[in-house]
Amino acid sequence: PEIAVWRRDARRWLHRSAHAHIAPADLERLRQAGEGPVAVYIQPDRTSPIIEAELYGPLVDIAPGSATVGVENWRIIVAQTPDAAALP
Repeated sequence: PEIAVWRRDARRWLHRSAHAHIAPADLERLRQAGEGPVAVYIQPDRTSPIIEAELYGPLVDIAPGSATVGVENWRIIVAQTPDAAALP
């Protein structure tokens, strides 16, 4: 999964992609939990609007005392217009 957001005020794209691919079985687990591969939160407040986009990686069952790591790749793409052709 990936997401791109055009920042009109900064004339740039914010582009995020997850490092790992989400398998169909993980997508099904996300759906069962009421989620999807991308979560978007929007608070359209006039004084301080917030738009947050989260990418979910593969679901991992973690045993007590264990750990896992997720990686996201961020890219800032300068562009004069919101033409998606500038995206990778």
